[in-house]
Amino acid sequence: MIRSMVSAGEIPLQNDDIEICQRVFDQICVEKGIKDEDRCEELAASIIEFYQHGVKNEASLKRLFS
Repeated sequence: MIRSMVSAGEIPLQNDDIEICQRVFDQICVEKGIKDEDRCEELAASIIEFYQHGVKNEASLKRLFS
């Protein structure tokens, strides 16, 4: 989901950045049972936004959504 959002837009993230965001996304989806496409897109967008605003630590990023 993260990679497709980055590819579709003008979001300047490197592969390492995308991998961090994707891991956080996957963990949160599993923990919260998120399967709805709209909710997944909202979550992915939020993770990317926080990451771009400086929350680069994977654990810190995950805590924002747990």
